Amino acid sequence: MILVEREGEFATLHALFADSLRARSRVAIISGGVATGKTSLLRALGEKAADSGAVFLSAVASPLEGQVPLGVVEQLFRSPGAPTAGTERFTRWLEAQVLPGPGTAVDLRGLWEILRDLAEHQPVVVGIDDIHHADEASLQCLLYLLRRLRSARLLTVLTECPRSRAANAPLQGEFLREPQSRQIRLEPLSRAGVTTLLARHLDSATARYLAPHFHQASAGHPMLVHTLIEDYLSGSRLAEPEAGSEPVAGEAFSRAVLSFLHRHQAPVMEVARAIAIMDSPTPLPLLGSLLDLDSVSTAQAVSTLAAAGILADGTFRHGAIQAAVVDGIPPDLRRSLHDRVAELLHAEGGSASEVAAHLVASDHHKSPWAISIIQEAAEQALADDDLTTGIHYLMTAQRHCGDRRQRSAIASALADAEWRVDPSRALRHLPDVLDEELLVDHASLPVTSLLWHGRVPEALGLLDTLERRPDAAPGLDTPRVWLSYLYPEHFRLGTTAGDLDDDEVTALVSELLNGDQTTSLTFAESILERFRLNHKTLAPLSIALAALIDNDRLDSAATWCDALVEESVARRSPTWRALFTALRAMVHFRQGNLAAAEQRAEAALNLISPKGWGVMVGLPLACLILTRTAMGRFQQAADLLDIDVPEAMFRTPMGLHYLYARGRHHLAVGRFHAALHDFRACGQLTDQWGV
Repeated sequence: MILVEREGEFATLHALFADSLRARSRVAIISGGVATGKTSLLRALGEKAADSGAVFLSAVASPLEGQVPLGVVEQLFRSPGAPTAGTERFTRWLEAQVLPGPGTAVDLRGLWEILRDLAEHQPVVVGIDDIHHADEASLQCLLYLLRRLRSARLLTVLTECPRSRAANAPLQGEFLREPQSRQIRLEPLSRAGVTTLLARHLDSATARYLAPHFHQASAGHPMLVHTLIEDYLSGSRLAEPEAGSEPVAGEAFSRAVLSFLHRHQAPVMEVARAIAIMDSPTPLPLLGSLLDLDSVSTAQAVSTLAAAGILADGTFRHGAIQAAVVDGIPPDLRRSLHDRVAELLHAEGGSASEVAAHLVASDHHKSPWAISIIQEAAEQALADDDLTTGIHYLMTAQRHCGDRRQRSAIASALADAEWRVDPSRALRHLPDVLDEELLVDHASLPVTSLLWHGRVPEALGLLDTLERRPDAAPGLDTPRVWLSYLYPEHFRLGTTAGDLDDDEVTALVSELLNGDQTTSLTFAESILERFRLNHKTLAPLSIALAALIDNDRLDSAATWCDALVEESVARRSPTWRALFTALRAMVHFRQGNLAAAEQRAEAALNLISPKGWGVMVGLPLACLILTRTAMGRFQQAADLLDIDVPEAMFRTPMGLHYLYARGRHHLAVGRFHAALHDFRACGQLTDQWGV
């Protein structure tokens, strides 16, 4: 049996055993918190004593048997180490007893004779684990025997958890008052101890690397360290860990954490669950209200968890412990706790983000304020570019919302958020948004989404309807910009960019289409310098970059593309990142860096689904076709031509890019008539648009 940082304690026990062999009875009380290794130390002594020829009588006290009279004593004399003759004598003795009750007594002299005779033939070691759970009758018997067998070859070893609030605590204290008793205290393992334990299973370098992680996750409790090792070995097969990687904490560790907490008295587990659900330092009164506990019980439970090293500054010392506790809560109870927390936090004036997290986790939203709180929290998450949380919250709010107008607003916000992840996902929300009566506050997204996906007639019809409503007009600037740039035949920008508060957007598109190079470049640089990336400025920023690229301002375009790609990554929008990455690929191609152009174009196509690209798919596809054709990889370029593209793409500048790239490929492989057809199509479109 592996004992780490317990060598001194084991030596003390062995010395007491050796002393007892000289007919001097001894008592050892091993004290320590739950899972500090008391049981392992007791078992190690029992094995050592048995190997030395002693009789080892063992018992484990438990809360379930705490009310069974003489339950622990019966375990001792029926344990595997008890001689058959002694067990038979004990059975006859037990059958003759009237078990303790009002006005009854036990014939303790008979029990004393049995144990005395055993000790005369062989040294005896009595080991009782978790004595704080022992029944009162057994404790009285043990005290009687110890006091009358002080000259016997007897060593009694008891383990206890000193923070236990057992009803028979005063009686337990009598063992410490015995003159032959010795107390041994166990503490959790140090980091060095964890390193030593790891080194028994892993190579020294891995042990040194993992020790800080394992010590932090286990608080030094040997049982938890052992399960972390078990999970690590089963998960990594002793592979050298990567720098900065976390240790493997799996099922074995989760089970051990739950076992560790269950071994404490109530309400320790209940408080641990509440703290895990709260997921932040929680005032004791709030914890008490959540669990309907008095302040003393709540404080004692928190103190117990802190003393065990499980809590630090009011929260779990390691996320793996918290995850194990949360996963171990029955689903119905978990939802109920989240719902109760949400109500308490809302009553206490908690923030929308705090309250919504529990509302969503509870999936229970009967309170009249619940949906609005979730909406507000979603808006905050999206403003912080936490798209995953924002979308999850909005989907939850939409699922439970019964108000038609509120549901439409939620659907619009959800479509806008999902568009930033993949524009194809926004389409599924349009039925809830395309209600003319409810579009006043969120008219932009439906029109933009329809245009992006080539559904031009629907977009034009909706735009015409909304433009006749003065209350909806301010929200239509973004779709007007997209319409004018993507579909030049419908160029219809007004004299101002409205919400964008700048005439330069209108002028840029106009000059870009009309071919005034100097003016368009001036407007493009100004827009790129002054506009911050968001859903409203995506169109003008993209158009400004296109103006630089089309006019061979490639160094400037590269700088701006890199900055916008970086910002898109920081803002966690795959759609934005994909678009600017595709533009950067085109810059690389025009600069002659074919390898970089190919890499960027492939990356752009992989960031969002092909369907998500809509009519814009022509941009990265064209760049990739041009690049592979220029590199002589004609078959790979031809494979790209098999990818389905929207028919509406050929009514956009992206269609021009695609037609030109396809024509270049046809020319390179000797398909001259096909190449001529594509080049003429480009000219016909530009003539038709007046570009």
